[in-house]
Amino acid sequence: MKPSYTVLVVLLVVIFLTFESHGWRRRRRRRRAPPAIHCATSPWMQWSGCSLTCGGGVSTRTRTIIRHPQHGGRGCPHLTETRRCYTQPCPVPVTCKWGNWGTWSPCDPCFPGGRSRARNITTPAMFGGAQCPGTRALSDYFCTTQKTCIVRTCPQNMFSCLDGLGCISKRLRCNGDGDCSDFSDEDDCSRTQSPCRRTYVGIPNIDIAGSGYDITKLREEGRLLDNDKYNGRCMTVRSGELGKRFRSPANIQSYRF
Repeated sequence: MKPSYTVLVVLLVVIFLTFESHGWRRRRRRRRAPPAIHCATSPWMQWSGCSLTCGGGVSTRTRTIIRHPQHGGRGCPHLTETRRCYTQPCPVPVTCKWGNWGTWSPCDPCFPGGRSRARNITTPAMFGGAQCPGTRALSDYFCTTQKTCIVRTCPQNMFSCLDGLGCISKRLRCNGDGDCSDFSDEDDCSRTQSPCRRTYVGIPNIDIAGSGYDITKLREEGRLLDNDKYNGRCMTVRSGELGKRFRSPANIQSYRF
């Protein structure tokens, strides 16, 4: 009886393990694989400003990954795109040219006195051309005259520039802009207070906008407007091409570039 009993026990164990193995396989077949998760990206950002203003620049835009692929999902597409911009040829640089000197002014009897003569720019520098060397005005302080000096004074509420050529508002003193042509309004300043809360550079080549065109001579003449003064104001204009703001002179109503 003992061998039969042992065989019976072994047989039951084998049957039990067989059923357990089949059940485990069925349960394993019922477990599904997780669904594929595809890559997802953000919308495209705006195109950047062009790297050049002529001659063929490059503008770019980007996007970012907001969900990485998992479980065999589709991979991520490219994240950067570029395109050409401002492909037109750059204009040929124009070198500045002076005109002839004018005649001497009468000798000024007032200190520092002297006389002066000036010349105009007949061809302004454009498109990266060289600026005119030298100065627009020439002075001679050794001339003599028999005339009596008549002192020119500014109103009491104005500041008199040391060169005697201008009166400016006292509020323009010590602002760092040089509202007097000789920058005497910036002398003896214990503290300089700029009209702007942050530093801005002037509009590139804004002096060209002050040059005139003589329709009778069909050519560009010298400077007609002084675009170097800000009159204590902090007006700025944004360049879409360069992607930043520049300080605008007081006599410019609007400017786009």
